[in-house]
Amino acid sequence: MNYTWSIKCLGLRDYGEFKNVVVNVNWTKTGTNDLGIMGYYGSTSELIIPEAFNSDTFITYENLTEEILLTWVKSIITNEDFANKLIFDQIDNQMNPMRYAIDDKLPWSKKSIEEVTNNQ
Repeated sequence: MNYTWSIKCLGLRDYGEFKNVVVNVNWTKTGTNDLGIMGYYGSTSELIIPEAFNSDTFITYENLTEEILLTWVKSIITNEDFANKLIFDQIDNQMNPMRYAIDDKLPWSKKSIEEVTNNQ
């Protein structure tokens, strides 16, 4: 499985002299299997990074990169196994879609029993 990450949206606030501070990141993790089938998981992570408020290390909005933000996001994610499972399940559902038996196709319906009996 090949995984890629991307950022879709940033939540910004001003804190005194610090302008456009990223306080949350909406991100997506996409998994692609060997057949090219994709699944994804996305969430919004809240960022409270003390270094961001140190004038010596503060990275201005204009100097942020997706790589920097993804490093911050990945450092606080605690449910990556859950995300990977959801991605895998989406891919599995595309490869082996659910079929439904309803009404007269239920095993106890008279028509279904007659079809099974007649096909034997």
